[in-house]
Amino acid sequence: MSLSVFDLRKLGYFSSPTKSGVMRWYLGERPMGSVHLFSHQGEWLRCSYQYENDDRSLSLTLIKTRCFFGGIRFWLSCPQCKRRVAILYLHGGNVRCRLCHGLGYRSSQTTHVGHVGALIRFLQLDNRAEDQYLDRRSKYWKGRLTKHHQRWLSRRIKMKQAGKAVVDRLAGHGY
Repeated sequence: MSLSVFDLRKLGYFSSPTKSGVMRWYLGERPMGSVHLFSHQGEWLRCSYQYENDDRSLSLTLIKTRCFFGGIRFWLSCPQCKRRVAILYLHGGNVRCRLCHGLGYRSSQTTHVGHVGALIRFLQLDNRAEDQYLDRRSKYWKGRLTKHHQRWLSRRIKMKQAGKAVVDRLAGHGY
């Protein structure tokens, strides 16, 4: 579950002098959690939530920065490292930034199975391009390989070696 300045701004927590409300998170139809919020003049945000039947609350400092073309941008201050961040995460009962929790981005958490499919499609397209190239280009001039064709052959060998190395590496990891 995360607390984002983008969502807070949409809900009006920064535009009114004081605002209180509840933010809820769902997994499909099932409620996952909620936090009671109270903001005071865009200076701080008071959060009350429940974790494993234990009521918890904390006060978050809001940081304001001026935008280059005017206006103000709001940030949350991480309770642990005091960095200014756009999103804080509730993980293990604590509200912290991604770095303090040791969380990675979702894209770095995904398996590389999709990359194998992309590699196979790339190699198929590469083989098709090779066939088309060999059909159209003249490989010889006066009985010798042209420089253009020699360069293409050396690139082709390197590319096949790199593709084989990637496939071998992925196969070694069980993909």
